[in-house]
Amino acid sequence: MRQKELRLVERFAEPEQRKRHEDGKGPLTDRAFTRRYWVNHRNASDWKVGSPWRHEDFDDASLVDIVGKVVESAPPRHLVLTCSFPRDAGNPEKISRVDFNIETYGDAVRLTVT
Repeated sequence: MRQKELRLVERFAEPEQRKRHEDGKGPLTDRAFTRRYWVNHRNASDWKVGSPWRHEDFDDASLVDIVGKVVESAPPRHLVLTCSFPRDAGNPEKISRVDFNIETYGDAVRLTVT
């Protein structure tokens, strides 16, 4: 299977944004911050290796779009997750793996997703 890569760069508008990123709170794991990036959703987990995670509606946590497990976690720079639709969570053929790598890029942060 061919691996695809996506790179996004966002500038820090305020010093507080850089501090949040450096403290490990950003668009992948911080509930309030994810609302902006994931269109009224949040990624819920304790972010420890082996723990489950859920991509859920921000206002109604019972509405879950994607589920998975944390494979690797090195905040704030690296996160690897498995993901699938809830109905497919028990089928290994329908589970994907996603790697998120975040790095400071001048006055911005660059997110690479593979």
